[in-house]
Amino acid sequence: MTTPAHPSVAHATLSPLLDSSAGDALRAADDLAHAVGEERTRRRAERAFLRLSRAAFAHMRAEENRVFPRAVSHGMSLESLRLLLDDHTSLRELAQRIERAGFNGQAGVPVDEVADWFALFVRLFVAHEKRETEMLAES
Repeated sequence: MTTPAHPSVAHATLSPLLDSSAGDALRAADDLAHAVGEERTRRRAERAFLRLSRAAFAHMRAEENRVFPRAVSHGMSLESLRLLLDDHTSLRELAQRIERAGFNGQAGVPVDEVADWFALFVRLFVAHEKRETEMLAES
């Protein structure tokens, strides 16, 4: 019987798609903030958000189901686990706010405000990934 890989190894396999998607998404959010009302820019930002959020949510589900249980068994504190799970909850809530508002202003939220939320989502996710990688390496 083989010993399961350290949780940081399992986590590393989940991250490559997010690295490229995050950069694309941040550029799209910035473009959207500066080109309010431009349909092409709006559609590009919406596609970038959907790509990143889908990849992020699949990544978070895999962590919650496979990586985090392994990390706890390798010594990660429950406090650290709670922090990471709280991050996941906050990211999901922000993504839902962005989805409800949309990228066209029809929900009554100005497009530049949605662009700010989108950029915030990207920055929070990147910071979360860095913290997560460090915590998993310590367990």
